Amino acid sequence: KSWRGALVCLIALGAGFSFTLAAMVLSNTRIGMYNMVVLPAVLGVSVDGAIHLYHRAREEGFSQINRVMESTGFAVTASSLTTAAGFAGLLFQQHLGIRSIGELSLIGILAALSAVILIMPGMLVLSGRMRAEKNDAE
Repeated sequence: KSWRGALVCLIALGAGFSFTLAAMVLSNTRIGMYNMVVLPAVLGVSVDGAIHLYHRAREEGFSQINRVMESTGFAVTASSLTTAAGFAGLLFQQHLGIRSIGELSLIGILAALSAVILIMPGMLVLSGRMRAEKNDAE
């Protein structure tokens, strides 16, 4: 319903994608026939975390970002880390294609989590201030 909320979530998604690309370059990870299948899962984890944080901030109030991060931020972190742990098992496989699935999924999930945890709180506070200024002007 809110273009501002959609924009905040898309910025977090773009930051997660950028972090993923940077980590791929640094670790010399390439997209291949096997590991490209995890990209939608990584996208889903990123969008999921951003949307949960945004909606919780709307419920609690954008000025209550510490409370939001303590509750929902912890849940988003736990969810992302358990998903990453599941993919981490693929790192120990002999098959290089399957191992690359584990590598790319770990890079993507951790990069997306970093973007959501590091960038979203500031954007949510800024969004709340902009909303308050708009309401004050009316």
